[in-house]
Amino acid sequence: MSDHIQRYKLVLSIMFSTETDLNNAIATFNSWCQTHKESKKQYGFIRTGQLLGELFLISSEQIQTWTLHPLITALEISGLVHVIKSTSSLIKKLPHRTS
Repeated sequence: MSDHIQRYKLVLSIMFSTETDLNNAIATFNSWCQTHKESKKQYGFIRTGQLLGELFLISSEQIQTWTLHPLITALEISGLVHVIKSTSSLIKKLPHRTS
């Protein structure tokens, strides 16, 4: 039997000033992700440039980007991290084949 649970990907594109600011942003985001009840969620950070990156969360919960204001405010509190863009999208999943 294949797993038909829909998965969603939330991505916050960020720009940061220093590695310390990046580490604080990652810690804030990770803490926020840990509050979600789903056990099979995945989250983390991918560096896309010297001072750019993406915080991501993959889960079965669709998160509307307009509900992220408290998280974005917490990430930008120092003024040295900026959320450039946020997206939430359905991940297209290919059927799982068993051998």
